[in-house]
Amino acid sequence: MATMHVLFLNSWYPSRIHPTNGDFIQRHAEAVATIHLVTAIHVVTDPHAQRIEWEEHTKNNVRTLIAYVPKHLLLKPYLFFKAYRTLLNKAGPWDIVHLNRLYPAGIMALYVHKTKGTPYIASEHWTGYLPTHPTGPTLWEKWWVRHIARHAACLCPVSRHLAHHMQGLGMANDYHIVPNVVYTEVFYPPAEPRSGPFRILHASTLNDRHKNISGMLRGIGRFMRQYADTELILIGPSPERYGALLRQQGMDHRTTLLEHMPQHELAQWMRRASVFVLFSRIENQPCVIPEAFACGLPVISSDVGGVAEYFPDNFGLRIPSEDEAALSDALTALYKGQHAIAPPLEMYQYVERHFSPKAIARAFDRVYKKALGLL
Repeated sequence: MATMHVLFLNSWYPSRIHPTNGDFIQRHAEAVATIHLVTAIHVVTDPHAQRIEWEEHTKNNVRTLIAYVPKHLLLKPYLFFKAYRTLLNKAGPWDIVHLNRLYPAGIMALYVHKTKGTPYIASEHWTGYLPTHPTGPTLWEKWWVRHIARHAACLCPVSRHLAHHMQGLGMANDYHIVPNVVYTEVFYPPAEPRSGPFRILHASTLNDRHKNISGMLRGIGRFMRQYADTELILIGPSPERYGALLRQQGMDHRTTLLEHMPQHELAQWMRRASVFVLFSRIENQPCVIPEAFACGLPVISSDVGGVAEYFPDNFGLRIPSEDEAALSDALTALYKGQHAIAPPLEMYQYVERHFSPKAIARAFDRVYKKALGLL
């Protein structure tokens, strides 16, 4: 079987309700679509819908089918099942199911497996399995994810760290780590060496509980007060919410606040920056770190989750979570050239080998063929 039809069955996926939710899953689908036929399906609640509404489009060779279900607490299970049944009929026939996030879409992957005999593999991205997550899965969700995991042909978390904690929750199966995708035709080093002021860049959801933006700004502020030729670029939804803290740290006049932007624009800012900072309390395998590496941009990151698994020592610095002084010291070390950083081309080539669409497509192709008994 040279080309197969892969059905991406997604608990998260970009939609008109959540335009960026699960965009990393979309990138996996687009990578696989470079060598196989891909149909992605997703069901999401739309509080404004009066009935089930349907959407179909094709982008980057991925045929996407989305159902928008009215908000109705009592009828939600029935409406979701009805919507998924319709989408499955529209999508088929397929050779293999690629489930993304075990719960809740895994219930339908299990249904397809039981009724049609189609094998499914499952990618997992959720930080909720990690012990540092503030909530984690409910008892109901734990029962389902164990059941869904047990019947999958293979589990493909994005990091070994996540795999370890999934196994700790009783999700027994064969594991094959497949990281997130970086579009290396978008993220690449600048043509000329960087110049100008020392620019610190951060881009994320700006969720303080998860990304610890407040602690990051305090650590950066401590550094910036010592060096006048420094700037901060803060990118994400509603960055002005941190205006008071920026003023308190005396760095508001040297900070550029930018809303969430397309990837090609983020890549341009990465090519202008001197360092990327991520100070999260919890992560699996954040896309933004290898995206920065691809731009030849060193990274300072809290050493949490699976960050260390794809972070060569000469690509930046890893520091303890919550340690604002360590963040300031790490910035000082890079500012003064006290930590050797690999050449931009070496960083780019590393990302090309591990995270490019070509590399990820090859990895999933092996998993699919093994699941189908072709290897």
